[in-house]
Amino acid sequence: MSSPEKNPPNYPSLRHLNVRTILFYPKGQYHWFQDLQGILEVRKKYGMRLHSIDFGECQFLSEENNAALRKTVDKVTWDEVEIGLSDYGGSEDKEDFEDEDLDYGFGLK
Repeated sequence: MSSPEKNPPNYPSLRHLNVRTILFYPKGQYHWFQDLQGILEVRKKYGMRLHSIDFGECQFLSEENNAALRKTVDKVTWDEVEIGLSDYGGSEDKEDFEDEDLDYGFGLK
């Protein structure tokens, strides 16, 4: 895989992105939000900044995450629903997260 800093990003005409039912893992776990943020920063560097990104039904996404994205995206919107393990009767401890048999909006268990 090539380094995004050395090669321009794919989809140079992409300006609007809708993200639905994505599981952003709880703190202490792999959090692909950081990858997304890095990609958006590279796009901005190459003059391919997104005009808008809209999140809906995403788990473990927070206002803090969205505030960080506003540095690289013109308009960030989301449904303002912060769904976490506690919403399923569990806790957000790493051990509990790994042991829970949950449906994360993908229809999988």
